[in-house]
Amino acid sequence: MEGLFKDKARSIAVGVDGSEPGWEAFSRAVNMAKLLNLELDALFVVQLRKMGYFAFIDRHLQEDKEAAAKKVFDEAGRRAEKAGITIVKPDIAAFKAIAEKWPLEYDGKWWEKGLYEKIRALD
Repeated sequence: MEGLFKDKARSIAVGVDGSEPGWEAFSRAVNMAKLLNLELDALFVVQLRKMGYFAFIDRHLQEDKEAAAKKVFDEAGRRAEKAGITIVKPDIAAFKAIAEKWPLEYDGKWWEKGLYEKIRALD
């Protein structure tokens, strides 16, 4: 099985949310990472953009969401360490720097010029 993926995959990505099905998916991802000798990327999504009516709620729940994500990641780290796997911790600042430039590259090509800035102004 390793021969199929060795030159193609660099890591196994798995979303974690603290639910039982989420931990089952995490366990399977850990097993795959071990079997294929790959790194493990654990993902937890926290929506930080304010959306219309929910802007007020989002602003006040952001800290709670981030605390919940940290708790789930800490547990994922314990489970991964117990299985002999290290979770990759990304350079978030570098990711944000790249992610913020990407939409500007396609402004006026994939969508109307200025649309990205209009959306950002909604914050």
